[in-house]
Amino acid sequence: GSGAATASAADAEKNCGALHDFFKKMMAALSKKFGKASKSKKLPPRDKFIEACKVLPADVVNCMNPQVAMKEQEKCKKAKEKVDPKAIAKFKAIMSGK
Repeated sequence: GSGAATASAADAEKNCGALHDFFKKMMAALSKKFGKASKSKKLPPRDKFIEACKVLPADVVNCMNPQVAMKEQEKCKKAKEKVDPKAIAKFKAIMSGK
């Protein structure tokens, strides 16, 4: 059935939204700490971010959170190795504002 797919899509949306919020908080904290001089990247709009993020597996999305990445280095390394390079490239392109 399609039930599972929609549930995981909703999950992906939630996880990606949470990751966007996390990055936003992190960048706000950094710019407060270092002032406007820091060449911090601008975060892409939430909808664009989520769109690119949704193609990535949940474990990879979780691993983008530095707190998770630190705790589960081995697991995150394996997760990233299994991802379609095209999906990662698309995500990176959006993150860099393309």
